[in-house]
Amino acid sequence: VTRVLRGLSLTLEAGEMAALLGPSGSGKSTLLTILGTLMKPTSGSYAMLGQDLIAAGGRLVFIASVSHFTGYPGASVYAGGKDALVAFARSLRRPLWADHRITVQVATPGPMRTAHAARHAPPGSTGRGRACPDRVARAILRSKRRAVIVPGVASQAMALFGRLFPVQATQAMRKMLYERLV
Repeated sequence: VTRVLRGLSLTLEAGEMAALLGPSGSGKSTLLTILGTLMKPTSGSYAMLGQDLIAAGGRLVFIASVSHFTGYPGASVYAGGKDALVAFARSLRRPLWADHRITVQVATPGPMRTAHAARHAPPGSTGRGRACPDRVARAILRSKRRAVIVPGVASQAMALFGRLFPVQATQAMRKMLYERLV
């Protein structure tokens, strides 16, 4: 049994923002699943909204992946998880806005220049095309009202390509990623 979120304590005051970062398996998705009431914690407690942890006029930003727009051959669990996160965020938009004036956004950055990405990159990958996490964070902070945020020109182009030509985009992702990994 792997325990995640042990000892986690988080309080955000009105107007504050937080980013949920961590390597695979650290509990990011588990925390969001609990906060979204899709799963109960095995111990401990949490309060949200009823305790004004997200102030009226605040923002809740979910980070998914640009692969949400393109398909991710060979990694259906990964892609399914990202798609589920996007669907969950969309389901919260209207009720949180109507009841609390909270904006719910989804950010779908492309590959970023992180140690985790470098560790799991295809052999021979230089990371040259990966986005700087600081730039992605600034783009998210600047986009106060957009429902979907796609930071970076390359990610925007890939998202548009995926929307207009889904079969070809999935084939391109297969060639760029999956075939280089297997």
